Amino acid sequence: MNLHPLKDSLINELHNRPFPVVELPAQVSSLVFLHSGDRQAELDKLSELAQSHGMPAPTANADCYYQSFDKFDLRWEYHNEFSTYTVIRRGQPEQPFCAPVFSLLGEHWVDNLEGQVIAALPRYLGHRFRWLERWLSIRRAWHPRRWAVHGPGSRQKKAWARKQP
Repeated sequence: MNLHPLKDSLINELHNRPFPVVELPAQVSSLVFLHSGDRQAELDKLSELAQSHGMPAPTANADCYYQSFDKFDLRWEYHNEFSTYTVIRRGQPEQPFCAPVFSLLGEHWVDNLEGQVIAALPRYLGHRFRWLERWLSIRRAWHPRRWAVHGPGSRQKKAWARKQP
């Protein structure tokens, strides 16, 4: 097999942003913004949020920022054309129809983000997903890698392991 000379460095780059580990129950919401290319404006906004919660700010020129706050986890990733913001609220919500998890960032924090929303993905992962926790605990015992799972609300379940040499 003819391997590309940059194969290893490219694989390491692909695995630089692992999937989050989400303990159930949880609420997970993601927003995807088509951005203007002004990474510094996004970093400044994230730095303000971190400072207001007494957390470390993202590093200069960062492409990603993962931080656990008191009531939520925040994941930000900057890509060539878009940025993703994911908020994970751990635990059972106080009310069955709970407020959007992005409200944890502040009343108007999301409203002031630059760019256009191209995707919004709210999810509640409650007790009906306990099959997933059991399944993953068995799989991790045999193959201790991170797993990405899709289809918990449908009849067809799919799972992928992160494969790294």
